[in-house]
Amino acid sequence: MKTKVVEMADVEREPLSIRVPRVVKYLSRPLTSATLFYALYILGEVHRSPSFAHKLREFSNELAKALYDFGICMVMKELNLHAYEAFYPLYVPPSREYVLVRGERVPVEYIDPAEVQALWEEIYEEEGKEGVRRQVSECINKVYPQYFPGKYETIHMLTTCIVDRLNEHPRIMTEPHDPRENARWIRTWLEYYQKFKSPYFWDAVKRIFSITNKECRGWIAGYGGRNYAMIAGVMQEYGKLSPITFVDLCFSLEHHTAVFIYKLATPPEEDHLAKCFLRDEHIQLGVQLGVMSVLRILFDAARRGSEEDVRLILRCATSAKQDWVMFGTPDIKRAANPPAGLRLRQLRMRSEALLRRIMRLL
Repeated sequence: MKTKVVEMADVEREPLSIRVPRVVKYLSRPLTSATLFYALYILGEVHRSPSFAHKLREFSNELAKALYDFGICMVMKELNLHAYEAFYPLYVPPSREYVLVRGERVPVEYIDPAEVQALWEEIYEEEGKEGVRRQVSECINKVYPQYFPGKYETIHMLTTCIVDRLNEHPRIMTEPHDPRENARWIRTWLEYYQKFKSPYFWDAVKRIFSITNKECRGWIAGYGGRNYAMIAGVMQEYGKLSPITFVDLCFSLEHHTAVFIYKLATPPEEDHLAKCFLRDEHIQLGVQLGVMSVLRILFDAARRGSEEDVRLILRCATSAKQDWVMFGTPDIKRAANPPAGLRLRQLRMRSEALLRRIMRLL
């Protein structure tokens, strides 16, 4: 794994008084944000409407900043809340037993969070922070025996996150369940990130999350692992890609239970928009599964890019309650033609190709 030295992103120079409300604005309404993004792309990029092209640039730039900060929150949350219960630093022989999960053979997991937590608690009780650091260092050196720039930062980050959680710091819920909690959740993790901010941050995070079933067991099933290594890899691309490409690339990411952009508590308006995506006979399904399932419907529509899919996206965008974009009233019939769907498919294909390239580098 090659080390990338990343300069501080422009968004990191802004005060938290700007950054926190921006993440709340866009990520508390993930379905609205994604729907408006694709609708503005169709109207501004494909149909070259000057007014929509300007709105697309503004919207994508702000959404990209929000997604970058949200990426920081997600990896900090996973490291602090779950490394002490899901990162096992010792070697475990590969399991010879498998179970079928969605048609794929998955090794049976013999280590559970309680066992991992008990190990770290025992080390910390007997040897303190230095004992945790020693165990982390041994694991990192086994997995990455050669020196790499940022090795000290990698060991320091994992050690600090484990010790902080053993001391219940910071005090925070796993995820918000009420929209009023979103701002506190975001601010907590952006502030916590200040402990680790360095040119090697994203590479260190990527290396930590890439430790699964190697010389150390690393992350047990359902935590950290490749999904979060991919998030770190995509965040490294911020500032190198256009905001439009970066946003669409983020829409291709997933954590362990849903798409990447769906983690914060959502207001009732998101459920109302979700119904717009579903035919009458599917409305009850949408109510039961909520915004998460409809986000997948939206992303699948963008990937297919048929005329019907383009009309669906535009129709739902005009139905969304707009708090930050004066969307106007586009001519949906004129806009939903084959070139729009073709360009939409090409955008998604580029993002998926980029994601495969990042995956190969892990």
